[in-house]
Amino acid sequence: MLASCSLDGCTIIWNTTTGERLVSMPKNSLSVKICRFSPNCDLLLTAGDDEKIIVWDVQTKDRKAILEGHLDSIPSASFSPDGKVIVSVSFNADFRIWSAGDYRCLYTKEDAHEYGIQSCDMSQNLEPVPNTVADTQSYLLATCGNDGLVKLWRIIIPKQSDELQLDDLEVKLWRSLHGHGGNVICVRFSQIVGEFLCSTATDRQARIWSVYGADCLFVLDHDSIVTSCAFNSDCSLLVTGCLDKTLWLWKLPQRLVFQTAVANKIHCREKSVIEWTTGDVVKWLKVIDDETTEKMINEIRWLKKRETQMEGPGNLEIPHEYLCPITHEIMREPVICSDGFTYEKNAIAEWFMSGKFTSPMTNEVLSKTDYVFNLELRNAIHNFLDGKTVSEGEG
Repeated sequence: MLASCSLDGCTIIWNTTTGERLVSMPKNSLSVKICRFSPNCDLLLTAGDDEKIIVWDVQTKDRKAILEGHLDSIPSASFSPDGKVIVSVSFNADFRIWSAGDYRCLYTKEDAHEYGIQSCDMSQNLEPVPNTVADTQSYLLATCGNDGLVKLWRIIIPKQSDELQLDDLEVKLWRSLHGHGGNVICVRFSQIVGEFLCSTATDRQARIWSVYGADCLFVLDHDSIVTSCAFNSDCSLLVTGCLDKTLWLWKLPQRLVFQTAVANKIHCREKSVIEWTTGDVVKWLKVIDDETTEKMINEIRWLKKRETQMEGPGNLEIPHEYLCPITHEIMREPVICSDGFTYEKNAIAEWFMSGKFTSPMTNEVLSKTDYVFNLELRNAIHNFLDGKTVSEGEG
């Protein structure tokens, strides 16, 4: 399905295969400037010059909720990737975060951009920022405005028994991206992992940014003001729309496609464990034997070690092979890469995510980005930190 909205107040849902009109939502008396589906496509939100966000049931065309509070036109809004929250922005320079369950306003950020906000988007990645606390849910929000800036915001919500504690929501400015020479009109993350970001502006440029490196990777010049943009699923193509009624289709460099595949692989590899429910863990614990139980207790003790506890016993010198070549700290999860060297898993994952595909040790291009866990070394580090090793020179 495809949803479109218009300055005439109409919102229409189309069949993308046949081009037929599927649903026409009740017409608004004022301009509708944004329409976005929920992740499961059951809901559609619309917003515009009436300063309201309307949430629709796609099947019945019924209004589920009307969200009010903005004091100016609403040019953009977005669902979180899990459909739990809604973010909306306004020309009044504020953005608001709403519960998608009971439609309460949870948070308001005033003066997020000078002179008003034009657009917002939420990363589809449910773990957008590495090394976040396990008992919280993080989202990554991008906003852009008439101050020429793109801003990335971390939305952090505590969890208790896997339930989001929405009333304790916290928002932090993560980084600001500088480069445009005019009002920034549109911002969109790449799909699935959200490792890239595209922004368009009145300076007739579209810019592609590295989310994790905070670098501008490409500047794409146009003949007119660029009003919109979107990536395809594998980041091989980017489409931009302009005020002169033209659409530009850009074929992106192969290294971006490769980097997206790497990021997706890392994302999937980490996601499987997080998908376990409490019931799954309890069921698994009931069937393991005593030997496995003992191993699991040791594993839990290991995982609960804080970074400040990752130190060797007494004044013993830490063996060089226990240190990550990237961070120069004791490794918690050592992995072997295709260059034959061992690194901390999170460190090498972030190395790849920042667009580097060379060996940190030799600077040569890696033949592949897969890695395997170095369990033997990890166990040796484990024993060393527990003081079970005998220092050299002792009989």
